[in-house]
Amino acid sequence: MIAAALAAISVSAFSTSNDGGKTWTSGFFPPLPGSIVTGGDPSIDVDRHGNFYFAGLGTTPAPAFLATVQVNKSTDGGRTWSDAVLVQQDDGSDKEWLAVGPDPADKHRDNVYVTWTSFQPSGAQLRFGRSIDGGATWTTKTIFAPPRDANPTHPQNFLQFSNPVVDGKTGVLYVPFLHFSNADQDFIQVLISRDAGQTFSFATFNAPGAPDPTLLPVTSAGELTECGVFRIGPFFIPNLRLTIHSGPNVGGSFTGLARYVNSTRLTTQPAFAARNGVLFLAWSNSTSTAFGDPNAHSNILFMRSDDGGRTWTHAVRVNPNVASDVQHVLPSLTLTRQSDDDEEEDSDDRGVHIAYYTQHSNGTVDVDMANSENRGNTFSSEGTARISSTSFGLAPTNIPLPVFGNPFNTTNYDRQIAQCYCLGEYLSVRSKNDLVFALWGDGRNTVTQPVNPLDPISGQTHPQEDVFFQALKIDQ
Repeated sequence: MIAAALAAISVSAFSTSNDGGKTWTSGFFPPLPGSIVTGGDPSIDVDRHGNFYFAGLGTTPAPAFLATVQVNKSTDGGRTWSDAVLVQQDDGSDKEWLAVGPDPADKHRDNVYVTWTSFQPSGAQLRFGRSIDGGATWTTKTIFAPPRDANPTHPQNFLQFSNPVVDGKTGVLYVPFLHFSNADQDFIQVLISRDAGQTFSFATFNAPGAPDPTLLPVTSAGELTECGVFRIGPFFIPNLRLTIHSGPNVGGSFTGLARYVNSTRLTTQPAFAARNGVLFLAWSNSTSTAFGDPNAHSNILFMRSDDGGRTWTHAVRVNPNVASDVQHVLPSLTLTRQSDDDEEEDSDDRGVHIAYYTQHSNGTVDVDMANSENRGNTFSSEGTARISSTSFGLAPTNIPLPVFGNPFNTTNYDRQIAQCYCLGEYLSVRSKNDLVFALWGDGRNTVTQPVNPLDPISGQTHPQEDVFFQALKIDQ
């Protein structure tokens, strides 16, 4: 019974199409040998030989069930996957991300890199794994462990949402991430390695008013809301999250913060791309300088560095200014080239494409893509494409469900998923020549809850979450 229950929470799954996205087959990623658990946080990339790599969380075999960062490999276009290979056993691991690209010294070899956050008693650390043999073996280390700072407006010992990217021309590795303060504004930083992860230095933003040249101040999007309350012994611990939401405020607990049944939590993972030393960065930013402001809207901002991260253009808004569009969140960024020849040395990435969720004033959501034909110098409203074919609502993910000993308890309609998980924490866009491929969470389909007197939404029909795919042709 224990094994069956644990197998039910194996959540790392895949869908593969070998006909351009017309049809799909699905399956689950194998865990580590002897284990029965995979833990999600998916990230995928491909090398120049067509081998795919998938990074996710998992556990070691029973009875220990220790948390792991691990990688699966496919040599047949994603149809089948190897058993997971251990990158590192790390009980503090979270939000791992993967990148594949050429070694800066040996351009004929592709390296596989994984970064993740490790929560330790001293604070959050940024950890790093590298494989130079196609994911068979790994070396790991901590590459950044920031200390506390007595000034609450300065970056503290907490970081998250790393997003490694390899420059396909130079082999330089870039690791953008979010570094938190104890005040309203947090910071994006970018670590750079020109020697395949042996050493790292920081990009410089030289932002006015920032406490350090390597820091780019940001105010994360979303309202600070209550996504349930946990009880640990005699203590009630509120689960506070930045969210976008719809429907009425049904009231929180003792925190005084709002609670919305239809909510989806947000992250501020920097969207990033690099090509031949030119760097492209996008993120979601609140229109308020106050963290979690319930009256704030949000925009997608973009900047570019033409000199490998030493200087940057001024930030520009990429989404159109539409009065009925109030939130723009969770961006993903990709590049397209003037040339259709991937191997042409003088081909130039002039097309910048940034997909994101747009929430309208009526609470519904669409997926849009801002497009620039001049490396991000301008993003015109006429160049913005709507990817989703229909607007959709948010699912009920934060339903009040008082239980004995915890009157503030809430639940997701999908009982296996934590509160306020709806759209997921990312969407994804990738490009090939003049095609852009988009994947996103979408609530256009509905499900009716089984009739059950113990279910607070018994018999109700509501949005459910599915993954949607769209290929878009880019005119150049």
